[in-house]
Amino acid sequence: MKNIGRITLGSLPLVVFAVVLLFLWQALHADSYTRPTAMSGKPVPHFSVTNILAPPHLFTEKNLKGRAGVLIVWATWCPACQDEHSVLMSIKRKFNIPLYGINYKNTPDKVRVFLAEHGNPYDMDGADPSGEITMDLGVQATPEIFVINKQGRIVYYHVGRLGETSWENEIVPLVKRLQQEA
Repeated sequence: MKNIGRITLGSLPLVVFAVVLLFLWQALHADSYTRPTAMSGKPVPHFSVTNILAPPHLFTEKNLKGRAGVLIVWATWCPACQDEHSVLMSIKRKFNIPLYGINYKNTPDKVRVFLAEHGNPYDMDGADPSGEITMDLGVQATPEIFVINKQGRIVYYHVGRLGETSWENEIVPLVKRLQQEA
């Protein structure tokens, strides 16, 4: 085999594979990114689902009006969502910020079991088993985070999980400022 520096041609696929794994691991564990969305400044689209936490009560876009809060599209089967869950629990304990969930392609029973085992940070949580609501929001992956102002409009959008530092440095100050606005 030819040597390229210290790497032989036979070990090159292994090195490439290791580099790809490193990038995938970083993508899964990093605070993903904020990006513009066509929904910025627009009202949350109409939806009406059963509130998983208090059936048979409904959870609709109207519940997102009157107080600034955070809408999180998540799933029990999503590793990044599972990782972010402890951060949401911490945020719920530390700050008076409404957290709302939309469950992407989950059954209410799976959500209830997950929340019973790991804690419930949500004020309301609705199931979207068909993905219709998440499509209307323009969601492409889970988790995705929307900050909603008092008028029910989307003012911030983040793709992927957020770590506790990002939550406390970005989301919490924004929501608190929006809560103080008329």
